[in-house]
Amino acid sequence: MSNFSYRYVPSLSNPADIATKGYMSPVELANFDQWWNGPQWLKYEESAWPQWENNIYYEHEEYETEICSTIVTTKTITIRRFQLIDATRISKWTRLRRTAAWALRFLRYISKGRFKWLKEVPKETELTSYELAAATKALIIQAQSEGINDEEINKWNLYYCDKHYIWKCRSRLDNTSIGIYPDSLNLSSKAYSITKLLIQHQHEDLCHAGIAHTLSELRRNFWTPKGRTEVKSVLNKCMACKRWRAKPFKLPVMPNVPETRIKRTRTFEHVGL
Repeated sequence: MSNFSYRYVPSLSNPADIATKGYMSPVELANFDQWWNGPQWLKYEESAWPQWENNIYYEHEEYETEICSTIVTTKTITIRRFQLIDATRISKWTRLRRTAAWALRFLRYISKGRFKWLKEVPKETELTSYELAAATKALIIQAQSEGINDEEINKWNLYYCDKHYIWKCRSRLDNTSIGIYPDSLNLSSKAYSITKLLIQHQHEDLCHAGIAHTLSELRRNFWTPKGRTEVKSVLNKCMACKRWRAKPFKLPVMPNVPETRIKRTRTFEHVGL
């Protein structure tokens, strides 16, 4: 539309006022013709419409239009999301792992063997070491599904382990015969909630060690991009370390003693009686 105008509609003829002011019940509103068809004067000629001296008219210049054909291509990346538990609601890694273990036990009861990577429900009432290991594996899968994309796979040379359904990255100690440094499980920095809890647990397990020691022990089994930055960010928020690093209270600079207290004067010279 090139030319159009705004006109004032009186409140009694405006259907919008009926809805905003709420002076009609739903039954009355259902049978009210103005609500469904608008004011009656819309059916007449424009000359019979209510007049208002402050009508606003707009006129726009006509422009030549040209029709162009374009081809738009889009790339859709489907990311498989897996979330066993909301890690943002739990503040400890051990508590998160045990909660995930109980959730997996519940899944075993209701799945009736559909999850082949979960063994049968143990008869013990307490959680077993296998259940805790399975919970750790499930949390790693959840962390990887939240952040790993094709760019990170190519950048960090990750490979997919079909046996454990997780992404791994090769270390520089692949040729060692000791066997205590397996291929690290990749933790994306985007899955900050799980990564943060794991770093905090490793830090506390080492009796609040420093950044270098915590990062070294963490990389025995896990690897995350910008690991030093991630560890430093978590350790700077550790309240126990903050108390140990806190400096004692420093007294303010004391002002000079008044002259009346340090200069020799006569008795009662500066005291009123």
